[in-house]
Amino acid sequence: MKLNETTQSKIDEKVIQLSEKNKELLDVLTNIPEVSQSMIAKELNWDVNTVKYYTKKLKKMGILERTGSSRKGSWIVKK
Repeated sequence: MKLNETTQSKIDEKVIQLSEKNKELLDVLTNIPEVSQSMIAKELNWDVNTVKYYTKKLKKMGILERTGSSRKGSWIVKK
């Protein structure tokens, strides 16, 4: 089944829409790509498990990637 352009763009918009927490997290990672999850938690006043949840979610969506080790690595925001 082939979708028309309008239907496909509506689907794409829904997929790309991010929650406020996702946007906050991406903002920090864009500005400080070498930051650790514990430092993100302190910066955003979140629990570390919340940071882990949202980073995992963004990785699955293909928006976020971690390069290098957990200590010396950095975050790459793809979109």
